[in-house]
Amino acid sequence: MTTLKKYSIMQEIKVVILSKYKEVIFMARIDNVYHYYVTNYLTKTDKRSSRYDTHKQSDLQDVYQSIVNISKNSPLYKIHNTESTKKYAIDVKEHARQFQNTLSALFDETTSDSSADIGFQKKIASSSNEDYVTASYIGNTETSPSQEPLEIEVFQLATSQKNSGNALVASEHSFPPGDYSFDINIEKSTYEFQFSVTDSDRNVDIQRKLGRLINNSNIGIRASVEKSGDFSALNIESQNTGVVAGSDTIFSIAPSEASKNSPVDAAAILGLDHVTSYPQNAFFTLNQVERTALSNSFTVNRTFEINLKQLTDGEPVRVGFHADSEAIKKNINDLADGYNSMIQTAQDYKNTVSSNSRYNVSNKLLLEISHVGKQYRTQLSEIGLKVNHDGSITVDEDQLEVAASQDDNSSFEFLKSFGSDLEKKVSNAVINPMDYVNKLLVAYKNPGKNYVNPYVTSEYSGMLFNNYC
Repeated sequence: MTTLKKYSIMQEIKVVILSKYKEVIFMARIDNVYHYYVTNYLTKTDKRSSRYDTHKQSDLQDVYQSIVNISKNSPLYKIHNTESTKKYAIDVKEHARQFQNTLSALFDETTSDSSADIGFQKKIASSSNEDYVTASYIGNTETSPSQEPLEIEVFQLATSQKNSGNALVASEHSFPPGDYSFDINIEKSTYEFQFSVTDSDRNVDIQRKLGRLINNSNIGIRASVEKSGDFSALNIESQNTGVVAGSDTIFSIAPSEASKNSPVDAAAILGLDHVTSYPQNAFFTLNQVERTALSNSFTVNRTFEINLKQLTDGEPVRVGFHADSEAIKKNINDLADGYNSMIQTAQDYKNTVSSNSRYNVSNKLLLEISHVGKQYRTQLSEIGLKVNHDGSITVDEDQLEVAASQDDNSSFEFLKSFGSDLEKKVSNAVINPMDYVNKLLVAYKNPGKNYVNPYVTSEYSGMLFNNYC
């Protein structure tokens, strides 16, 4: 059954989902905290999901039990309700989650109990020319088959669909006052966008409102307003690339049923149905065999994730693996980077908090992470990782090179314990980031009569969505 969704421009975003059985209305006002989360962690073009972001049922049960335990033992406290505190909680959770994925990848358990098989020595993909093709290793020793080097030649990149709107005089009023609507069709779904025009609305005002409305709807297309001199145009581009057989577009725009009562055809005036760039699939050869793909990113044999960057111009790119010593150095640098990101996150927050606040300045994250590093200071220094006074780690590449080049890898055996200790601290930060912000203790729970408080770990989501009704 096709679902019809309506979007209207108001002071608040009104999303009406119409189905055969019921109508549900969501009223939302996106505040600065949610906007910070979306712009910094959800809409980055280089963001990629890790296979460690997916979980088995047993993993989710462990998380649930951890939440129950936290709820039973947490005292009653008040959060320092400031923008910096809210943003810090988001930073803690997201950096901790990313670092947790790094630790999971580097110290992934294998079928062998040998310390030589721990993940910090896992294979690292290499590309002979990363300006044209990049590659990352996504396999593991249990599931990935033996993979010979690949030879890739790129003849065409996958592209998105672009619709360029009409250039209207920005300051003029091309729309008579009234209610307007149009449909955006994507695959089997139809989205109806509604908006109202008043006497004071200029063309550029309407274009900007529609651009925000389309972007906030999160349906797989992005809008932007382009200004040139006295003119402005509303442009739309699909987030996906490539097209399936039997279609030459990803989305289409047409007048809606309700638009028959509008003073003029809004879609026609704005020129939204004008396709200026049709989507196309990637075309390349893989070991001299012709292939196509909907996206410029794809996987090969559950071993490599390939990202096509530009045409190879007759110069094939070879994708394989780094030498063992290079893989060790790369993975240890990733470990140090993730560790330092947690330290830096805590340091940045500490520097923004006034010492005169009646709320306790929380150094918990900084103390916990740096304590683990200082515990292993001697062993880390032997492989070129220097633990500084502020808890951060500096990598001595020359000393690391010497350690990684040795046939006997016994100097790296302690890293498994180091990673395990870090994972315990990071896991708590992922589950309960509010434990690390400034707070005012109100009361401890009655010993021996603890009960589960479902609101303890929900403070984080409540912080993001407390303006929804």
